[in-house]
Amino acid sequence: MKLTAANDATVKISDIYDKTLEGLPEEVVKRLPERESVEGSLRRVRQRVAAARPKYPTIDLTQLPVEKPYYVPSFSGRPLLAFHGYLYRQDAAYKDKLHWRCINYHKQLHCPSTLITTGSPEDPENLVITNLKKIKYHICGRPNVRARVLYHE
Repeated sequence: MKLTAANDATVKISDIYDKTLEGLPEEVVKRLPERESVEGSLRRVRQRVAAARPKYPTIDLTQLPVEKPYYVPSFSGRPLLAFHGYLYRQDAAYKDKLHWRCINYHKQLHCPSTLITTGSPEDPENLVITNLKKIKYHICGRPNVRARVLYHE
């Protein structure tokens, strides 16, 4: 029997279940749960694994240019901006200005750092940071103490 990953969405649970039962004594098969309950359990496990994944992609923030803003894609679809070793989430947009907040604002840290950018988001080379409010008051730690790597699978 070829082993496959249990969390692989392309694998049919019924096929795995049937192959597992091959060659087992009849009294053992009677004590096993029904196929439908096994399929439901694995479906719930897959949903929990998908919900537990971080929403940020794998990026080593220490390898990005420090002085220039850099866009980072997120799984949720909201843009992230890496600048001076910190990550910012887009908070609001007014005309040609984008307002950004530190990603640790809504967590337990309540980091107050914000910034405002002007220019086209599609062209990060010409993006201008116009307002750095409280950027020196990051309470979520210094970015260069250790390499900050955001993981995903």
